[in-house]
Amino acid sequence: MATSAHWLPELRDLQARVQRGEASEEDLRRQRELQGELGACLRAAQNLAVPAGLEPRRDFRVSCSFPVEVARLDRTVTHDLSVSGFSALVPCRFREGQEVAFSLRLAPGEAPVSGVARVVSVERDPASVTSRACFAFLALASDASRRLEEAVFGAALARLA
Repeated sequence: MATSAHWLPELRDLQARVQRGEASEEDLRRQRELQGELGACLRAAQNLAVPAGLEPRRDFRVSCSFPVEVARLDRTVTHDLSVSGFSALVPCRFREGQEVAFSLRLAPGEAPVSGVARVVSVERDPASVTSRACFAFLALASDASRRLEEAVFGAALARLA
């Protein structure tokens, strides 16, 4: 395996070509390969902090802010995002196991990624009317999954400047 110092610049270049619509089939194949490398590295690093006995995360998370509407009522921004879910500060009314509609805007001028998510956990702040809630996507269309994956990897690359 090559060091990240070698493949991160290449992945950044490929991401830019994809966003501009200039990527070849070979570029897309290589991008997926390098995204796999980055995902494995980030997942391994994040799972170092998982206490013994707890199940490690399947997908890495990136701290990033995207506008999101939850339960068609609450407009807020994500606290973090992964290909399997997101967290956000929301009113305290949500409960674990609840299924809610969401609409996540990944880029200005583009259609949002919308669907249903399950509330996985709610961390209530006793000094506030808000809570940090974690949501798991239940089902996403393949196009929405691809767009979400590009946004997650884009946010990760931006943070690795």
